[in-house]
Amino acid sequence: MNDAGLESKLKENGLTDKEIIFIDKCSGREKTPPVETIRQLYRIFFGMSVLLLLLTGIAVYEFFNSEDFVAFLVAYIIAVVLLFLFTPMWLGVKVFLMVRKHGINYLL
Repeated sequence: MNDAGLESKLKENGLTDKEIIFIDKCSGREKTPPVETIRQLYRIFFGMSVLLLLLTGIAVYEFFNSEDFVAFLVAYIIAVVLLFLFTPMWLGVKVFLMVRKHGINYLL
């Protein structure tokens, strides 16, 4: 990461070196500034949270109205595991909390 100030701000807010390197690689691959990659992580986390809430709402509905809830529960568990495996949700949580605390302009 080129900007030492941005890197120190990310470390102050609980991001590890490995996560900062991941953000740097993503921004290099997409040829975008690291701040834009952080914005994308924020949006990904928000979108995946909405999807998770939607899936949970469907699961609760199926629990009360379905006779074959076990099959749906297995599919729900698989979907949640895949959601956490293939999206950077934990990094998104850290970025979300940092942006909510300081605002995105804090990183500029």
